[in-house]
Amino acid sequence: MGEIRGLESFDCISYFSKNEKVGPDLILAGLFWSGDDSYAEKLSKIISKIREKQDVNKIFEEFKNFLRNPQFNVGGNALYDRKSVIFNKPREIFKNSEHSNFHRFRENEFVHLSSTKVGKSSDVSKKSGLAFLKFVKIEGGEVTKEKVWKARRQIMELYKTMTKNQKIKDYFSKVEVIEKVMREGLGGESYKLPAYYKLFGYLVPFDFANFEGIFVLSRARLFERKKTVEELLKELKKEEGKWNDFLFGLEEKLIEELLEELKKLSNLEEEALEDLREDEDKLKEFLLNLNEEVLEKLKQSKWKDILSDLKDSELREKISKKAEEEFINLLNQAFNKEFLKELRKEWKNMTKEFIKGSYPDLISGVFLERSGTEKAKISYGTFSVPNKDIDLFIFYENEFANGLKNFEKNLKNANTDFGRYTGNIKINIEKNMPIERLIPFLEDLKKMDFSKPLKKEDAEKLLFSLLYFAVRMKNFVENIRKNKKPQAILLLLSADVRKDGESYPFWDYFRAVYDFFSVPVQTLNRPTIEAFLKYNKKEIQYIYKNLFISLMKDLKMLNLEYEGFELSEEDITVYTVLEKPSSGFCYDRSSMEDKPKKHYLLEVYRIDLKKGKAKVGLEDKFILLYGGVDTDTDRFRNWIEERLYNNIGFCFITAGKMEDSYVRQIVKSSERSSEIEKKSIFVEYRELPVAYMSEKAQKECFVIYSDEFNELKNKLGAENSKKVSLAIKPADVKSEDKFMLDDELFYHSAVQIFTTEGQGWEPTALYAIKKDLFLITLLALSQYESESFQTPYSKLNLWEKKKSIQIVINRNHQDYKISLNAVLYEMLYLISKIPVKSHENTGS
Repeated sequence: MGEIRGLESFDCISYFSKNEKVGPDLILAGLFWSGDDSYAEKLSKIISKIREKQDVNKIFEEFKNFLRNPQFNVGGNALYDRKSVIFNKPREIFKNSEHSNFHRFRENEFVHLSSTKVGKSSDVSKKSGLAFLKFVKIEGGEVTKEKVWKARRQIMELYKTMTKNQKIKDYFSKVEVIEKVMREGLGGESYKLPAYYKLFGYLVPFDFANFEGIFVLSRARLFERKKTVEELLKELKKEEGKWNDFLFGLEEKLIEELLEELKKLSNLEEEALEDLREDEDKLKEFLLNLNEEVLEKLKQSKWKDILSDLKDSELREKISKKAEEEFINLLNQAFNKEFLKELRKEWKNMTKEFIKGSYPDLISGVFLERSGTEKAKISYGTFSVPNKDIDLFIFYENEFANGLKNFEKNLKNANTDFGRYTGNIKINIEKNMPIERLIPFLEDLKKMDFSKPLKKEDAEKLLFSLLYFAVRMKNFVENIRKNKKPQAILLLLSADVRKDGESYPFWDYFRAVYDFFSVPVQTLNRPTIEAFLKYNKKEIQYIYKNLFISLMKDLKMLNLEYEGFELSEEDITVYTVLEKPSSGFCYDRSSMEDKPKKHYLLEVYRIDLKKGKAKVGLEDKFILLYGGVDTDTDRFRNWIEERLYNNIGFCFITAGKMEDSYVRQIVKSSERSSEIEKKSIFVEYRELPVAYMSEKAQKECFVIYSDEFNELKNKLGAENSKKVSLAIKPADVKSEDKFMLDDELFYHSAVQIFTTEGQGWEPTALYAIKKDLFLITLLALSQYESESFQTPYSKLNLWEKKKSIQIVINRNHQDYKISLNAVLYEMLYLISKIPVKSHENTGS
């Protein structure tokens, strides 16, 4: 086991394995990788038992004991031999196979590119382009719930002030009352109460983000609602004490409103009013003895229900019922499609006012408009996939067991009916099995509360389920290698991503597993499964093509055509490396001096450019662990050095800060570093949310060069830097019915920002070739990463959960807080080095 040692000391990454004492705020990793030989050997034995399909519950008990007790002895044989591991990746197995091609959207369908400029406030119109909004009085930095609450309150107040639509004005007047009741009557920190924070988000549906030290509007959720009014009410009433407090506050506001009405109609003195306010019985008596004229006026208003039969009922009961009724009516209005349509129309008018500078003390706005004629164009492209039948394994959640035969029949029908759109690749359904065969304890995972660090029992189940799933994915890779035939997996999940609270918060971690092993896996949520069961041909045609593209993941290649780019006459290959850092570990949250350490996943894409044609595909993946794992770090360095030919370029893109880039450190450590750097561009990747975009901006790909981007930042008051940036607002989906509401496209993407340290990417003769090479590289990669045939672009998948799930593991009576994201990288690395016996069969 000595070959696992790294080049550097592991220090705090071995704290868990060695059971060293740590402080309560120290975030660790090292659960699957510690530099301790005997520890790794025990883990290897557990992985071997999973691989051999021994009893799941028995292995889990051993796994728990291994984590909890440093002296626990795991029985069995350890298989961990780096020299004998042949890790064939599916994409490599079919590299030289015959391929089949199919158009992504339509033949000769292009997306047009346009350069942009910062517009003048006097020119803003519905054709302007992209609008960005900054909230002046709210500091940038971390986007907290408290800041979001405050910003939503600002928007609510602005709507009331600006709008000429009386219905909208009345709506926000009522919301203002609700907000005040929550803020003052629920302990003063209502933003900490998930259900009431969500309620305010539905009543004032705006989200926010931090960008370079400023607080900006992220999106206005003024379209269809995921939840129903009934579902939201159920969530609010779940915590009975808070609901009663909330309802009591609404009652008090209603009583106050009634008293104001009485004051107006009966000329009551303030002293008498105060008396009625403090004594409910006196108020009831006063109402019963009102003169006929005042009573009649009140009965003509909303107070009619309260005044009727008052002798035989409690006043407070009636007021409570009325308060709840008015609240529900307000919710129904907030969820009403026609009212949302009015809000959207008014929001567009408000956006124009913000950009014109009408409210500089509260909101600062800037917009970008199309500059001149189109710059260039790029096609939707043609996919190339191995021309081989696919053996499909279906794993399902229990609720789909009864409909499985119908689902399989309709999936086969879709393959027959629409296979011509996906290269005529035949799909053979090999087996269907309960999903627990891949993910043990899934039902338990679905019940866990991921809003706080997972405690021991839950954390152990989640870790074991991920470990078990990862070993199964490795088995699939080995079976694909053995059979020289694509095998794919469909996971039928009960999740409904359209509804709040019905998606699986842990799923990103499982997705990271099958993405790393390049196993063709596709998840289907409940709405898609139900669509297959109903089998409407027009709807299934779209669903099936998207499903097939997504399923092919790393097995596919994408061929593109482009025009209008100023490139060298020579053919060139650009290797683009996406650096995906894990969340940080080995730092103390109570200390600002500790710099978190990270692991890294590198994905390498190859982009061949040849006379107006581009070919894109995934080339390789590397996991580089903290501490310097010698063979993998060296393997990556050697991989770069072996490709230093004349027509080769490198583009390194990191999700973190450029100065923290591990890839850059590796390049600098090479004996040929200067040679590599001459052929390379190093890039930081971020996103800037767009508050609003015009129809023109949705149809085209907007390219923002450095000068315009820096001017945009200056006008927004963002932190200024001398680094040069290029930004892209990709074209959005085609205007299909399912993306439209009231003739409006409700889907749009953020601006993707690529920051470099180069001399400039402006359209000048000196830099034109390098600039356009960079641009076509980014566009080709973004095209490849999109898994929808209608969506030509996708944001780059630089997977880093900044707020990674934290788990708490108890080892020998000591609690360790561990970053799940970081230990997942360790798990993937370890399992990739475990050989799998060739006789294993995934389907058993």
